[in-house]
Amino acid sequence: MPKIYHTIFSYLWNFKKAFKMGRNNPKNIKAHNDKLHKEQAKEKAKKNARAEKLKEITRKFNESKQ
Repeated sequence: MPKIYHTIFSYLWNFKKAFKMGRNNPKNIKAHNDKLHKEQAKEKAKKNARAEKLKEITRKFNESKQ
């Protein structure tokens, strides 16, 4: 494929992708926010799970110490 056609194709492809994925309409804003909140919830759940494991390990250590 000649370079000029490749350049035009890639430009049009990127334009189409940018236009389609723009966050200027409510549907895309909601989709983006939902995805973001889902990721934040996963991180929070992981953090809480680690804290619970640490508490359990500490509890077992203290019990075995006595």
